[in-house]
Amino acid sequence: SSAAYISSAYNENLSWETSEQTDFGLDLLMFKKKLNVTADYFWKKTYDLIKQQDTEWTNTYGVGAPLINQGEISNQGFEFAATWSDKAGEFTYDFGLNFATLKNEVTYIDENPDSYWSHDENWRYSLYPFRSKVGEPYYSYWLVQTDGIFGTEAEVTAHSKDGKKIQPNAKPGDLRFVDENNDGKIDDKDRIFMGNAFPKITYGFSANLAWKNWDMSLFFQGVGGVKLFHAFKESTLNASEQGYNRWNKILNAWS
Repeated sequence: SSAAYISSAYNENLSWETSEQTDFGLDLLMFKKKLNVTADYFWKKTYDLIKQQDTEWTNTYGVGAPLINQGEISNQGFEFAATWSDKAGEFTYDFGLNFATLKNEVTYIDENPDSYWSHDENWRYSLYPFRSKVGEPYYSYWLVQTDGIFGTEAEVTAHSKDGKKIQPNAKPGDLRFVDENNDGKIDDKDRIFMGNAFPKITYGFSANLAWKNWDMSLFFQGVGGVKLFHAFKESTLNASEQGYNRWNKILNAWS
């Protein structure tokens, strides 16, 4: 006997992704060329993304979904950089400042307004935190929101809907989850979009100083508006995960 496994279907109509970008820029050189300023606004659209089909594709065994061209993503933002260069006798110096903003958004998937892209990235096949939908950033976190921890058994009982506990197995010290759709239970229908890992702003500062045979350079950079999904606690405080030691803080999880 023989068996064949097909990892993915072939799509003869597959094409390259396409990007279009528009830029408006301004360059200034002022104060006897001591001050150099650059400012740019950009808008980039990428469409016909190459991805494995996960809309209108049934679950199958042995045959994977084909690669298709689908969707559109927008990236837009503003970039600014300024440098001041000067000298005083044998002492020369320059200072630089830059920052940039970014807004990422899925702008189209298909004609169905409820369509979304699921993503295979996961933690130990138990956590699948990503989903992409029109109006949200690409690779957004799609999670059940928490609302503190239960301090007492009375708080567990108070977290109820029509007299029934929303989290019937919860104990004091457990996380309290938000019943987003108000149906009296916690499940995937309570997930909401909670940002993504793309920085909304990046910034930096540099300085170069020189005097005779001495010089010094400084450089600082940072990002803002970043949200990270950190599976460390799930993996080290979760007793259902086996095969390695727990985090020692589990010994003081509740008192």
